[in-house]
Amino acid sequence: MIGSLKAVGYWRPSEETLRREWGRGYGGRPRALREIAARRGRQPNPLPDPAWLVWAGWNPTELPGVLAYLRAGQEWIRFHGWSYCRFACGIAPSALGDCDLTDGVWVWPEGLAHYVEAHSVRLPDEFIEHMRAQGWRAPAEPIARWIDRAASDRPQIDMTSWVEWSFRMAITGADGV
Repeated sequence: MIGSLKAVGYWRPSEETLRREWGRGYGGRPRALREIAARRGRQPNPLPDPAWLVWAGWNPTELPGVLAYLRAGQEWIRFHGWSYCRFACGIAPSALGDCDLTDGVWVWPEGLAHYVEAHSVRLPDEFIEHMRAQGWRAPAEPIARWIDRAASDRPQIDMTSWVEWSFRMAITGADGV
């Protein structure tokens, strides 16, 4: 049984998406969005902007392994809609996928490899070290998807270290200095 999964690679919505949602409302319901915002005190989204994490420090000998690992994760949960690139680079939303992947320890959006490969987005050293320790190979044994688990066996997703690390990188710079 998995107790919790460490999250990595989740982004705040783009400013354009936020403006559109505020204009038409959440799910087309302006009142519902206003009510949600009022309950939250209109606090800013705690997720990072991927632009904070762009860096030139990728090791060219490890990058192919990182990308292969990210693409080889197992489906954890599927959503009813495609993601989109927060850099608005023109990649088709379908290329970023509609699910989250996992290796049983970490969970990440299907399109995370795009951010690393196309935009040089940095990932936490802890996650890189985990992938390295696995020989750059995601586990082959099946991991039960979220939907296939009993409600009592669905692990929590821990965003804490991802959000804290991202904000630290935003302050110090993605190079960590």
